[in-house]
Amino acid sequence: MIEDLKRAEAILEKALLTRSERYKMIQDMTISSHEVAGVMRGIKKLNSQINSYQHTVNKIKEEMGYHQDEILRSEKKKKTIF
Repeated sequence: MIEDLKRAEAILEKALLTRSERYKMIQDMTISSHEVAGVMRGIKKLNSQINSYQHTVNKIKEEMGYHQDEILRSEKKKKTIF
């Protein structure tokens, strides 16, 4: 009976260690997911800012008389010359 109790105690200690490792792994995964979510929010903000700047640049080009088609044509001409 004492041997059975010792074996049960050993199994319990092993189970507690395994449980602790699982909780630690879950905690690490939770932290990682929060970091990824933060990075994704940052990327979305940067994309929004870039789109806003591009929109502003396009407006300025239109006000200056530039048209995207003319720019593309001149770029294509430059590429064919080289």
